[in-house]
Amino acid sequence: MYASTESENWDAVREITKFIQEVTLAIDDLLVEFQRAGVFNHTGTFSFNDGTFKYLLKMNDPKTITLTAGSSNKTFSNRLIIFKSSNNAKYIELYFDDPSDPASDGAVITWEPAVVDSTSYTSGKKIECYTDIPNKVKTCSWTGPIESGGTVELGQIIAKLTSDNKLTLNLLAKKTSSASTTIGSSLGTCDESGTRYFYTLLGVQKYEAPFYSTAAFGLKEDTKSKNLGSCVNIFNYGYFNINANPTTTDSTKYFAGSGATAPSSDYPSTSEVDALLTQLLLQPSMQSM
Repeated sequence: MYASTESENWDAVREITKFIQEVTLAIDDLLVEFQRAGVFNHTGTFSFNDGTFKYLLKMNDPKTITLTAGSSNKTFSNRLIIFKSSNNAKYIELYFDDPSDPASDGAVITWEPAVVDSTSYTSGKKIECYTDIPNKVKTCSWTGPIESGGTVELGQIIAKLTSDNKLTLNLLAKKTSSASTTIGSSLGTCDESGTRYFYTLLGVQKYEAPFYSTAAFGLKEDTKSKNLGSCVNIFNYGYFNINANPTTTDSTKYFAGSGATAPSSDYPSTSEVDALLTQLLLQPSMQSM
């Protein structure tokens, strides 16, 4: 269960941060391009087929949708829907407002990876990411396993930019029963004999270069925790910044060390990370378990 090197225990920090960044940039780039082209000044339905995908764009045609996270309803003025041309399967749905509008509800994107890769991904499984622009929060949720043979049954990520210019990261992922059994066996004397292990990842990053970051993780039956089963997680905490091993391509990239004491006072405090344990994750299916 444990990584072969100290830094490999923290691979998920890099992967989740990269995922959030890529989703954010994709949406931002598209909306900036729409603004540049004056798309927000138009009303109506526009369509295009490039042979691989069909694009349907509806501007100033409000639609209310229910978000996965918290079951809240949001109304967006515009939407872009992308279909696979060969079978008309819906690949991406993007609902959005004009980002320059102070009353904007932000944007929400939903996509089904299996539409373009049915070998690697499970049919019918979607990922949703909602950007709450006024509150500077991004929430991504999914019901899985997304990947074929994957082990995450439910997942949710909350990334928030705080008033003191720090990015907080909060992830909770419910493992499948088969994966939970394997995890329990690997925990040895820390096993809780459960079938519903949750993987927790918490992090705080100073949102300016070199992006000093502090993180913690855990695996525990039924709840968010920094523990490994019934035992204290001796690997916590992890520390990162972009000046730490920037030229490497393995798990040591950006990794500055781990332990209860940070390499320097530049890093967010471990108490800031611990405070994220009380942050409520809103996916209803998680709360009802």
